[in-house]
Amino acid sequence: MKRILWAGIIILIICMSACIPSIASFDEDDDEMEFLYYGDYAYTLENGQVTIVGCNGSGGSPDWDDEDSGLQNRPGKSDEAATFTDYIYGKGTFRIPDRLNGYPVVAIGEFGLSESYISDITIPDGLTSIGDYAFSLCYWTHAITVPDSVTWIGEGAFDADCYAMLRVNEGSYAAQYAEEYDIPYTYNAEYTVFSSGDWLYTLMDGTARIYGYLGSASYGIGYAGEQAIPEYLDGYLVTAIECGPFPYTFDMAENLTSVTLPGSLTSIDDYVFSECYSLASVTIPGGCVSIGEGAFDDCPNLTLTVAMGSYAAEYARKNGIPYEYSKEPEEAKMDDVLRLAIFPTGTYEESYYFILRQDGTLFCAIGSRKSDEIAQPNFLKSIYSSAELVLAASDFQCLVDLSDELEASYYHFPKQAWTDSWDVALLYNGKVYEMNYWYNDNSETFIDLVDKVMELSPMPVDLHGWA
Repeated sequence: MKRILWAGIIILIICMSACIPSIASFDEDDDEMEFLYYGDYAYTLENGQVTIVGCNGSGGSPDWDDEDSGLQNRPGKSDEAATFTDYIYGKGTFRIPDRLNGYPVVAIGEFGLSESYISDITIPDGLTSIGDYAFSLCYWTHAITVPDSVTWIGEGAFDADCYAMLRVNEGSYAAQYAEEYDIPYTYNAEYTVFSSGDWLYTLMDGTARIYGYLGSASYGIGYAGEQAIPEYLDGYLVTAIECGPFPYTFDMAENLTSVTLPGSLTSIDDYVFSECYSLASVTIPGGCVSIGEGAFDDCPNLTLTVAMGSYAAEYARKNGIPYEYSKEPEEAKMDDVLRLAIFPTGTYEESYYFILRQDGTLFCAIGSRKSDEIAQPNFLKSIYSSAELVLAASDFQCLVDLSDELEASYYHFPKQAWTDSWDVALLYNGKVYEMNYWYNDNSETFIDLVDKVMELSPMPVDLHGWA
């Protein structure tokens, strides 16, 4: 009787085993890893909850085409799960599903979505855990939305060449994590990165803000030669360049030599062109009214091309950046040979302003200036007194020769800031030259020119000291 009972039990166990669905496995480093599959996802299931451990199209998952992995005939392929590979290379926002095969998604496992070629990723609300290196090596990922439900993020989850901007809510665990580990983040929930050709951009108030340039080399680090930023992207007017994560913005673009910004541009963010060691020219439109901190730091070969009297001209002057003026039609009509201003460093009053005209007339005025920008129309906002005289031909030619010599030999040194002193600004052939008269670090020719102008001045010039 006992033998019959044991035989029945064995038969029952065999039957039950036959009813259990098989689970494909992936052998890595001799450690048995068991996965379930749904759509393009590999996942584990514990207590009715899903942890995503890989996805077709991401390097962190098993090799879907490897015949030894047993994955090519995986069950559960369904159109209900979004196809991950439909969103590679900046083709939109990919939203990780909140459920797989009916089970809630609560975690992304170690290396779960690493090496993903996805432009923009949204993590679903309800997910609580992001594993170690989950988004590592995501070169092409520009933005990731992390919900408030996330309460744990593992080591290096966004490290190792993941340059994404995290979209988080203020006060959330993700915001604290980003702050602690110096990961770029924003509180703007609508912050989305789009692509148009090789350009990346975001939208604000219906206008495009350049976020970066992919270029021709891998991962966008191949800026080379000249670049002209377009005025429109996908029909949106380009109004700003913002500082996205390296390597997508222009900073550290070692082979970039020239950039022309569109006439529609109004703003340049912090450090956008910093450490561009080969950059020789950036043309900034007259409508640009904001340039951030360090926008052109460590660009030793750079000369800005700016509009006369523009914000960019004043920015260049204040930050010691060499600049020249764009050739505007009205500039070609000017009959001024040169303009020279001598003014005190500590006040806008007592400013001397000289204009040498083509007819040989030297004009001089003293008054209160509007700014330190020599090319600004009506440099003096009020004039105390003025005078002019026609120079002898030899004196006129002497000033021209000194100006030509200065243009040929001048090497720009950032003007040192001195109190109770006198600064000098010269506009000649569309370029500005600056120095401090008492503490001159530039060409001695500059001093000779200023001394000659004061000698020929139709009114006395008193460069007095201060007690």
